Amino acid sequence: MKKILYLLICLFVYHNISAQNYTVSGYITDEKSGETQINASIYDFNSRKGTVSNVYGFYSLTLPAGEVSLQYSYVGYHTQSFDFNLNKDTVIHIRFKEST
Repeated sequence: MKKILYLLICLFVYHNISAQNYTVSGYITDEKSGETQINASIYDFNSRKGTVSNVYGFYSLTLPAGEVSLQYSYVGYHTQSFDFNLNKDTVIHIRFKEST
């Protein structure tokens, strides 16, 4: 019985350690005017999770720890991409530049 209990405890601890999630958040604005960008798209290609910015230009995306490949896009603006290792909660503010 003790062996089974020990095994279950080890499995739960391993699952909690290996399944860590972190949050990437920030504000999205126009580079020139500073106005917030509503409904800008944020997408992680590795986890296939995404979100959009709210009426205040704020976004928040919870992702698993590890390699992240984020793409920020908004109609009429240049798309921005970032690849990095997510190992803590991260804040990324985006200033979109109009496309010509």
